[in-house]
Amino acid sequence: MRSNTLFVFKTLAVALALGTAGAAFAAPGDPAETDMNVSLTIVDECKSAVASDLDFGEHGVLDANVDVESTISFTCSTDLPFDVALDAGDGADATTSARVMTSGTDTVGYQLFRVNDHTGNWGDEGGTDTLGGTGTGTSQDVTVYGRVPVQDAPPSGDYSDIVHVTVTY
Repeated sequence: MRSNTLFVFKTLAVALALGTAGAAFAAPGDPAETDMNVSLTIVDECKSAVASDLDFGEHGVLDANVDVESTISFTCSTDLPFDVALDAGDGADATTSARVMTSGTDTVGYQLFRVNDHTGNWGDEGGTDTLGGTGTGTSQDVTVYGRVPVQDAPPSGDYSDIVHVTVTY
């Protein structure tokens, strides 16, 4: 009887020393069990913006509109409002309604639109000429409609520009 009392006393002393007074103890041979809290915080975010190149191809005389499309892909948190803006590009004296590709000092004008009928200039003034939407939590695509309008053809050369895409939320 004395050894059982000593065992209980030692077990109680160990429990008190470990700060587990009042905790349930498993009987010898039973598994010890506890709970583990699991958590995650989702924050508003848009990321992974990728734009395909807008390639107008090869042309000689620019006596007809040249229309092409590009895609911008990105992912925003579910139900997060976003806004996609395109700046004027790097062409000298370009504006969002009159962008220019350059080859040396020569230029070719072009335009970018939010709508496939080539209306709705695409610019960088939030709420005015940008494209808004709501995130789905998965990758989303928006289409950029590009046009090189009829114009006097400049000298032959490789013409290019860089337009900066911004997804705000």
